[in-house]
Order: sequence, then structure tokens, then C-alpha cells
Amino acid sequence: MRRMAMSRFLLLCALVVSLVGCATLSGHPVVVDGRADPRLDIAVRNGLLTTTARIGPVEARPFIIDSGADHLYVDSELAKKLNPSSWGERDSPGVGPSLKWGRLTALQVGPMTLRHTLVGVMDFSAASASFGERLAGLLGYPFFANAVVEIDYPDGSVACFDPKTYRLPRGRWQPLALIGNRPTLAARLEGNIEGRFLLDTGNTSTVLFFPGFVREHSLLQNRRVRSVTLTRATGDTETLAGRIAWFEFAGHRFEKPMVQFDLPNNPRGSQGRLAGVIGRGFLRQFVVVFNYPESRVAFLRR
Repeated sequence: MRRMAMSRFLLLCALVVSLVGCATLSGHPVVVDGRADPRLDIAVRNGLLTTTARIGPVEARPFIIDSGADHLYVDSELAKKLNPSSWGERDSPGVGPSLKWGRLTALQVGPMTLRHTLVGVMDFSAASASFGERLAGLLGYPFFANAVVEIDYPDGSVACFDPKTYRLPRGRWQPLALIGNRPTLAARLEGNIEGRFLLDTGNTSTVLFFPGFVREHSLLQNRRVRSVTLTRATGDTETLAGRIAWFEFAGHRFEKPMVQFDLPNNPRGSQGRLAGVIGRGFLRQFVVVFNYPESRVAFLRR
């Protein structure tokens, strides 16, 4: 009798564990529909990849696919359509004195659905001017965090896959480190100078060096530079452009590339360990596969 009671107890425990497991799975914040077309509806604007997102009954575009963004951000005009009473303010270091934040019940991009996702509200009116239309927002860290995102620059396409079933078609993975929800990797340049750089799909530069790194290694000394305008997800900015002897990352070497140097008064000069940004100017030669769940990235030649 005691043995039968124990068996019933163990069966009940197993049932509870099973139900908890199902609830956990059903409440997962990101769902990738493996039966749907993995490709997103992509349009290129000013060299940046943009797509459409559905938020409840609202279909909005263009959203910039921006690995350099630490969160999801929506434009202030779009936020007015998304129950503005739900937005609350909090401090946002590095972005501004404060932003309004809220949670969206569901945001769908291609085969991916993000549930109960925290988003920030930003005014993209200044950035929108160079795009010829009002930006809807930035698809940052949460978009990349729970999927494999394959960005085919030569083809101008983007696809999302379940990381549990994705297999790299060729090439090999490289280590990727997230700093402040943003992807970084080590790189070298002339003089065998090493640094850690942000991989930024929301930036059109080849490589952009931050002011602190420029000063530390005297990168502007005896170098001919000129003023140029750089397109970024948050708007155009003035930088200095000049050539360096070479730049190398993930086993790929670029000879005598034209690169950008941030102006000395740019606030990005205080970005801790980061030396700069690797942008579309270099990435456009590859199929770039971001795999945040396994902390790795691949650069596949066409």
C-alpha cells in the first residue's frame, strides 16, 4: 500500500514537472516558425537594410536591422498608435537623459514573433530626413538574441532561423562577445594594433575608430584626412576619412582601406573597451551569420 502511494506521488510530481515545462516553453519570449519562409521583406535605404514589422494590427516600416542597437526602439510617432498610456520613463545611460519605455504584447518580423518585449521610444525625425520617409524604429538586441540571423549582403536578403536546427552551410564560426547587448570581436590594423570592435549593421562605414582609440594610438598623426558624412541608423554625422595600410578581422584582411575617424568631441569616445565600429563597408562582401545564443558569428564569402 505504501509502495502504491509512493508510485502515485512520483507520478504526480512527474506530471507537475511536465506541465511546468510546457508552460515555460509556451511562455518563451521569442518564437521562430520553422514552417514559414525564413526570409524577411527587405528594402535597402541609404545602404542600410530595412524591413517591416507587425505590432498587433499595425504594420510599420521601415525598421532598420541594427545589431549596434542594445534594445528595440520605436519612433515616437509610431508609439502614439501603440497605446501611449503604457509608456513610462526611466533613465537611459548612453542614449539620453531619459526615454519612454513599454512592453509590446507581440512584435512579428518575418518568421519571428517577439512576445512581451521591452521597447524604447525615440524621436527619429532627424534620422528620417536622409531616408526620405519616417523611420519606424530599430531592430536591435532582442531581434538577434534568440535566433540565428543570416544577413546576405551581396544578395540584399535577411533570414531568421531557429538556433536549435540551424547548420552553417560552409566556412567556420568565429567567437563573438556581447558587450552591453551589442556584438563585438577582436581586430587588428597597421602597426599590429589590436582592439575590440562593434559589428554594426546600422552603420555604413568600413571601420569607424572612436576618439579615445584614435588618441591612444595617434592614428591621425601624419595622415591625410578629409571631412565626410557618415550614415548611421540614428542619423548622419560628420567624421574624418583617410587610408590606413591594412585592417584585419576573423581571418579576412583588407589592404589600404578608406576608413573613418570620429571627431574628438563625439561622446562615443568614452565607450569603454571598444575601439570602434565595423560597418557595412566591410560587411557587404559577406554573408554574415549572427548566432547570439551560441556567442559566435560567421563571415561567408559569396
